[in-house]
Amino acid sequence: MQEIIEANRRTLRENIDQNRLEFFPPPTLDPVITLDRLSYVNRRHPRNKSVTGFGILRYYVSLQGQIINCDEAVVGRVATEVWKSATAAEKRDYTNLSNQAFLFSGF
Repeated sequence: MQEIIEANRRTLRENIDQNRLEFFPPPTLDPVITLDRLSYVNRRHPRNKSVTGFGILRYYVSLQGQIINCDEAVVGRVATEVWKSATAAEKRDYTNLSNQAFLFSGF
């Protein structure tokens, strides 16, 4: 089982590294679209939770993970690895987007 998880992690990370331009800058820079995709505000009982830059990156990593059928633990681990390896400028794009999304969310 551990070998499968590690293989999924490696495959997901390689896919992201090969397609890095699909992740940096964020695929969409529109905070309204970002909020809609994350659907915090569209739930029956919306959470009073702000969107973080890391949370937005994790969402896009999870979309890539769905393609190869990765579980949430693998997605979280790879998202953390990608976030840690991102440059300050790359992270800034995501944090700016999260700040703008927070302003539009009304929380």
